[in-house]
Amino acid sequence: MSMNYNEFIKNLKKMVDHGLGKGLKASFSTVEKNNGKKEESIEFYREGEMLHLTISLENLYGLCMEYGDIWLGIQKFLEIADTRGKVEVNDSFWNWERIKGNLSVRLVNYEWNRGRLRKLPYKRFHDLAVTFQIVLHRYGYDTASIEVHNGMMKSWKKNTEELWTVAMNNLFKENFQIRDIDDVIEALAGVRLYEQGEGKAFCYVLTNEVQKYGAVGVFRTDLLMELAERLEQNLYIIPSSVHEILLFSDDGRNEAESLKQIVRQVNTDVVDREELLSNELYYFSREGRVVTMI
Repeated sequence: MSMNYNEFIKNLKKMVDHGLGKGLKASFSTVEKNNGKKEESIEFYREGEMLHLTISLENLYGLCMEYGDIWLGIQKFLEIADTRGKVEVNDSFWNWERIKGNLSVRLVNYEWNRGRLRKLPYKRFHDLAVTFQIVLHRYGYDTASIEVHNGMMKSWKKNTEELWTVAMNNLFKENFQIRDIDDVIEALAGVRLYEQGEGKAFCYVLTNEVQKYGAVGVFRTDLLMELAERLEQNLYIIPSSVHEILLFSDDGRNEAESLKQIVRQVNTDVVDREELLSNELYYFSREGRVVTMI
């Protein structure tokens, strides 16, 4: 199959209008993503089921071109993303006791997401906001989750502080790691920029096992403390993206203003808008065991 994007959208809409069959339905929508980014998407669902599977039209177009057929592309997406059978959504989704073990957190910028946050329970953290997710399943580096909105919290008869307490308890059970940035670059590109000396790197990366939305590792003060004690120095924290944070030792060579300039320059030139987290710089003190914004 060879068609441009506009032809693909036209044919996809015809398929949706005439029915997809096998009880499968679809609707088009504009989804508001992180930092106000809007994305044209399509939702697939079956009658009587609560779970809607959403994919951007651009990503679906790529999948359909890869498989050479619109229907085959749709089927492949459903095969990858469908979590039915892994979680009994209809039976347990509204049951707090069943889902609380799957409650997790994400970090977003507060000012850049004010409109969206009106619909969500959240907790402020400096210039950021902590939102909540229900993780439906994890498979390797793939995860499926649903954002917790105010209606869900009310149905559970819980408040934001109760969500926070449970989610933080779950966070400390997750696998996070701090790695030398040279090790990360070498693993990705097969090239090592610098040889490590005296057991100290110039920068470290903190993220979760799946390397997605791992910036919440900033709350893992146990890991921050472990690194700070090993280096015998406090830490500067750069919010690299929603997926990870960068850690620099306060060794007298790293200056706050220079690091702030790096944050803003990288955000402007490198980081995708949807993955931006903050233009600010944070600091971890061994004495207080707390993260502050500087």
